[in-house]
Amino acid sequence: MIAKALKESGHQLRPLHLLTDPPLQGFPGLGMLFTKLGAVPDHPDNVHRLLFDERQLVLAVPERAQAAGKAVGERHRVRSFEHGAFVQAAVKAGTPIVPIAVLGAQEASPLFGRIDPLRRLSRLPRVPLTAGFPLPAKFRIRFLAPVGTSELSRVAPDGAAVQALAEAVRSVIDANLLQMTAARRSVWLG
Repeated sequence: MIAKALKESGHQLRPLHLLTDPPLQGFPGLGMLFTKLGAVPDHPDNVHRLLFDERQLVLAVPERAQAAGKAVGERHRVRSFEHGAFVQAAVKAGTPIVPIAVLGAQEASPLFGRIDPLRRLSRLPRVPLTAGFPLPAKFRIRFLAPVGTSELSRVAPDGAAVQALAEAVRSVIDANLLQMTAARRSVWLG
């Protein structure tokens, strides 16, 4: 939905690359489809090549699989990011971070259960059991003001500085999601 919103806005002059967990690339057929759609495995070398060398747009989902596994009561709250790898990559490449608030994704594919026993038997990555098809939901996407990383790129950032910037990005997204949720009339009508 973010790629579609970028394309429709007319601001996307470069391809958008989605960072995916490396195990997702191992699904037969799915890995090839992801690659054709511009997805790349989330590895520091891939991120640096795309951001620094090629100056491409990279979409990182810092919540990762946690986002799909949220309970209904916390679906519009952004969990803390596991690590600040996206901040480290942006600082190293000297690029800004553009936070994006997306409302509607949780309703479009709600969590129905987990298939952990099946995952253990088949050695598949941890995948939550959602509705096998998207449910109707109105998406709202808000591109927020870029967060500069130039201050951190001038000095060697320590873990605390990286985590503080990651938390600042999370807080901005979370606040916007709460505003968007309060202004929404209905899940289906927007």
